Amino acid sequence: MEFAIETSANLGDWEIGESVDTVDGVGELEFTLDAVTPSKFFRVVVEEIDE
Repeated sequence: MEFAIETSANLGDWEIGESVDTVDGVGELEFTLDAVTPSKFFRVVVEEIDE
């Protein structure tokens, strides 16, 4: 499965953070805190499903 991790500071404007290709759909996300942006939202978009 291929996933895209997207981030947003306001839930309106989304940026692609990284793309991940996994065999079993399990992965980790590491990030650092940013004092300028007090909150950040993440969403996972499934790019491709292998059948």
